[in-house]
Amino acid sequence: MGEDEAEVQVGVLRVRARLADLVLANLAVESDQEANKPPAVRRRRSIESTGKTTISLPESPGMELDLRGQRADEALDALDRYLDAAFLAGLPFVRIIHGKGTGRLRQSVREALAHNSHIKSYEAGGDKEGGDGVTVAKLLTS
Repeated sequence: MGEDEAEVQVGVLRVRARLADLVLANLAVESDQEANKPPAVRRRRSIESTGKTTISLPESPGMELDLRGQRADEALDALDRYLDAAFLAGLPFVRIIHGKGTGRLRQSVREALAHNSHIKSYEAGGDKEGGDGVTVAKLLTS
């Protein structure tokens, strides 16, 4: 990478761009009311270059994913897509509802969380969150 290039990272996406094509975006929060909202809830912001490329920050997929009634293989696909979206949106944690049942789906979900690069830690939901029918996962910050 030369002196006239920069590496730009948005979430987990990294791209090289010429310095001449980049413009510093004003990401200041527009009001006190919006400043009190969590980052994932704030209005979407765009980072624009002087060329034709515009990168929009992703919208939040929501704080919880309900996998009840799904087979493990389809649930794990949905979980993987959801965790990617949650990480890119900057969510601090997510709730994954898998139900209690036989415990097979819970075990598969927790195994997947243990090997997912976006997850800092996870634990069973509290008594008022669904107990063993829910797993709360804390995400790494991007």
